[in-house]
Amino acid sequence: MAKYIYQKKGQSLLSPFIHKLVISPLTEAVPWSVPANIVTIVANLFLYMALYFTLDQNMLGRGNFLMIPLMLFLYVTGKKLDGAQARKTYTETPLGEFLSHFLNTFENGILLYILFTVFQVDHILLFVTTLLFGYLSEMAMFYEQFKTGWLVFDRIYSLEKIFLSIVLILVSYIEDIYQFLIVELFSALSLSELFFALLALLALVTFIKTIFRITNLTYGFWLFVILLVIVGFFSAFLYSPLGVVIIVTLYSCLYIGKLIRAHLVDSVERSPGIFTPLFLLIVFFTGDFFDVNTIYIITIYLLANIVLLVIQTSKALKHHWLWVNPARSKRKRRSAK
Repeated sequence: MAKYIYQKKGQSLLSPFIHKLVISPLTEAVPWSVPANIVTIVANLFLYMALYFTLDQNMLGRGNFLMIPLMLFLYVTGKKLDGAQARKTYTETPLGEFLSHFLNTFENGILLYILFTVFQVDHILLFVTTLLFGYLSEMAMFYEQFKTGWLVFDRIYSLEKIFLSIVLILVSYIEDIYQFLIVELFSALSLSELFFALLALLALVTFIKTIFRITNLTYGFWLFVILLVIVGFFSAFLYSPLGVVIIVTLYSCLYIGKLIRAHLVDSVERSPGIFTPLFLLIVFFTGDFFDVNTIYIITIYLLANIVLLVIQTSKALKHHWLWVNPARSKRKRRSAK
């Protein structure tokens, strides 16, 4: 097993304020008996609830502009709280790191689809580009951790993106502001679409900066870049935006999960997998073969591989997912004093 050393550099712009105003008081309130992994899972459920309210626009009507930001706020709060709870109970483990980081990788695709739907983005090319750059930058970050042991955070990263999204959706509850955000203003782009362009630019900058920090890039890195571009753009030609998000997110998260596993378990770099891009190329160039059910084939294949990855990593790390050892925590607490 690879030596577990969780090292990180830098923190996002809002992190100190969020920790001081929200996370620290909550950490004191959460009982010792609550495992950090439970906090992680519950937090991610709020993200999927935000997605549910996005998909069912008629459920709450304009109330969605209030409910979705609330779900995102609860998600990002829990996302920060899980690490604080692990440190509080002295239960930081490699498996806890895997669970937290791996689940968080799904955030990029889900958040972008929420924004795409809420603000009625018309430019599918802009959407796909933003999605790809987001996952390329995230992959590069975990690839750097795999190669160097350091997980490097930019000053403007996930936390800032989520909070800005919360603010934009929240103020859109006011109809006049919402119409202002979706109306075309600059070069046939709306303000919300310009926000997508900004997210794409920030992700691209992060990706480039990370590349220059890694001195020993191997073929696997560039192979994933090429294959992800194929997956992204060919899925955009074949499927709806929701289908694109599902395929790109699952394909990206599977490879990122392999990188996290390599960092935590065995230092073995694994292939990003060629089945998904190859299958998409066959579907695209073989008209008679195309059917909407092909998206189910890809989704089931990727989900099966993700489940297998989680099971294999859990067995390799040999640690309980949802358990806090009170005796161990008390001993650690006394020794810390």
